[in-house]
Amino acid sequence: GAYPDTRAQPVKGDGDRIAEEYTWSWPRSHESIAQEHKACREAGVVFDQSAFGKFYLTGPDAGKALEWLCTNSVLDKKPGQGMYTNMCNEKGGIEADLTIHNIGDNHYYIVAAGLLATHDFYYIRDMIQDNNWNCKLTDHTEEMGVLGLQGRISKDILRTLVNEDEKQLFADGLKQFPFSSNKMVHVAGQEVRAIRITFAGELGWELHVPAASALKVYDSVMEVGAPKGLRNAGYRALDSLSLEKGYKHWHADIRVTDTPIEAGLGFICKLKGDTPFLGREALEKQKRDGVTKRLICLTVDKKHGPLYGNELIYRNGQIVGVARRAGFGHTVGRSIVYGYITRDRNPDGTINPASGVVDNAYVSGEGVEYSVEAMGKVFPATLHTKCVVDPENHRVK
Repeated sequence: GAYPDTRAQPVKGDGDRIAEEYTWSWPRSHESIAQEHKACREAGVVFDQSAFGKFYLTGPDAGKALEWLCTNSVLDKKPGQGMYTNMCNEKGGIEADLTIHNIGDNHYYIVAAGLLATHDFYYIRDMIQDNNWNCKLTDHTEEMGVLGLQGRISKDILRTLVNEDEKQLFADGLKQFPFSSNKMVHVAGQEVRAIRITFAGELGWELHVPAASALKVYDSVMEVGAPKGLRNAGYRALDSLSLEKGYKHWHADIRVTDTPIEAGLGFICKLKGDTPFLGREALEKQKRDGVTKRLICLTVDKKHGPLYGNELIYRNGQIVGVARRAGFGHTVGRSIVYGYITRDRNPDGTINPASGVVDNAYVSGEGVEYSVEAMGKVFPATLHTKCVVDPENHRVK
């Protein structure tokens, strides 16, 4: 709807500080988020990601269970290798969005988003019980801390801190430490599982460390990194960074009502071979017949207030979707919107399952123009068929 008065609204309690943040205009934190974002792109930052779910799956059927549950291939991963994957239900809906790492014979380390840790744990546990697989899932979330060290200086920081015989892992173009791999190293004398992965779109690692050692590891990282430009950063900066890279949030970009094909995640689905997995038939049908909704990326071209999601998306003047996720991309200097579009919608705005196929011609054909409604005003928008920052992943390497 339209809100003609965009001034901060009256609040009780902590007065001015709250009023400066809870406003229809740009909040005070916008500038500090921009500084953290810039530090990550230009040097490096540390995120506290300890809220991640951390599970171990062990037993003779551990690999078999994951190969059935995951859209991505598991059994072809050797110890030290990992991957990003979805887990789908029989309708192809995304039940879980996580990373899985082979850490030994029939021994896997599963990392889940903090918001979904409890859901993901019980979903996997229940599937194990229902299928009578001979394996055990254990939750170690409270016992482990996670420091997200991201940015171009991350490699030099770790090379400085690890033991002498581990330094070669961070040299020679990281040939011994490829993307998505994990290795046990020692940082400031503390044993750490370093996973080379990113949600910021930069060279970086997740440092998984026993909670009792986390502060010592953090202090050592900051002592070495601060003179090089390393600083702390929070989740709102990470939201902005990941939005620019097109990385998906389960609660926003993807949900149980969405499939990997609709969300542009077909590349993590093992559909080229004949390996069975849960949801495969539904995904194959979508791949063959086309999808009736599709996640697209837009940037808003003109000045406006902050966008948060739920803004209307127009295609050639007609409402075709609602933003699932939106925010400001501080690298590109524009707001970024992700939302699902469809050909036909019901009168109440919900998606009509009987609508036509949303193909490439409909999304980006000649003469197609997009706009986004925010605060009662409609702003022109530009479609992006790839993420808006580093689509070739040069920075991650």
